[in-house]
Amino acid sequence: MPKTRKVRTKRKPAVQKDRQNKKTWWVQIRLFPIWLRVVLVLVLLGLAAAGGAMVGYGIIGDGEPRDALRWETWQHIFDIMEGTELEGSEVPAETDVPTEDGAVEEDAVE
Repeated sequence: MPKTRKVRTKRKPAVQKDRQNKKTWWVQIRLFPIWLRVVLVLVLLGLAAAGGAMVGYGIIGDGEPRDALRWETWQHIFDIMEGTELEGSEVPAETDVPTEDGAVEEDAVE
């Protein structure tokens, strides 16, 4: 003998109208406005980037962690990326005097 299934019936129109006319007492109030959430996410993103740079430069690398926040450090990194950094970073000293054949003689400094 096959099992019989219960068939759902539609609600009566009077019940549906009662539900539509009923006032809702639940109102969602946000604890933090959306603009504050956006600002909070941006601040946390900046803190994470600064913390990551400090860990990478100071702990993983051989530098001082606070130097990762200095503009001079970033300018040096950008110069290396752009290729404007001098190769070997050796700047000739003022005591080096080039000769006519291009060799450099060092003055004897006592």
